[in-house]
Amino acid sequence: MKIQPVIDYLEAAGLGYLDIGAAAELGEVLENAPRLPALFILPTGETRTGGRETGPVLRQRITYEFSAVSVVRNVAGGTGAAGNDELADLRDGLIGALVAFRHPAGRNNPVPVSGRLAELTDRILIFEDAFRFDGVETREVTS
Repeated sequence: MKIQPVIDYLEAAGLGYLDIGAAAELGEVLENAPRLPALFILPTGETRTGGRETGPVLRQRITYEFSAVSVVRNVAGGTGAAGNDELADLRDGLIGALVAFRHPAGRNNPVPVSGRLAELTDRILIFEDAFRFDGVETREVTS
C-alpha cells in the first residue's frame, strides 16, 4: 500500500497537525519533539485472499491495514489531561477525514478498527488509531 496518497489527503484536509509524515520521520519526533502536534501514517499489514489466474494475470482481494499515529505535547505534568483534550479534538477530525477518503487502491473507504495509547511521558502523548480498507490487486504472472 502506498501511503503518500493518505498523507497528501490529510495535509490538504487542514486537521490542525503541524506535521504529517511517514514512519521514517516518527523516530525524529520522538527524539526531538520539534513540531507538535504531529501525525504519522504507517502501513501495518495486508491480507490476501482468493486468487484467480486469468491467462498471464493473477487477481486477488486484499485488505490493507495502516495506523495513524498522533503525537501531542503533554503539558499537564505527566497526567496527560491537556494533551488528552487536544488529542481528542485531533482524533475526531482525523477519523472523520479518513472515513471519507478513498485510497486509489481501495474498493471502499478506510474504517477505524481500534485505537490505543502507545506512550505517555511527561513530554509527549502518543495515540495509535488503526484502519483498514479492501482492494483488489492484479499482477502479471511470470513463468
